[in-house]
Amino acid sequence: MTNGAKEVNLDSAVDVEGALGELDRTFPGIGRRIVDDQGKIRPYVNVFVNTENSRDLKQEKTKLREGDTIHILPSVAGG
Repeated sequence: MTNGAKEVNLDSAVDVEGALGELDRTFPGIGRRIVDDQGKIRPYVNVFVNTENSRDLKQEKTKLREGDTIHILPSVAGG
């Protein structure tokens, strides 16, 4: 969904919600795979800010600082 890009620089986001919105504007359609219709991070997707899971912080409202790294990790399941 990112045309092969493993890293994307997002310069204007002040929180996780803004970063995910900017990511979706850059790569249309990726947002609906990460957040639901209410803008909440889907239960099977983990979004980390640096080494902290956003669920342990303020979820979508987690503030970002310059230099922060966001990792988006979908859960892997199967048998």
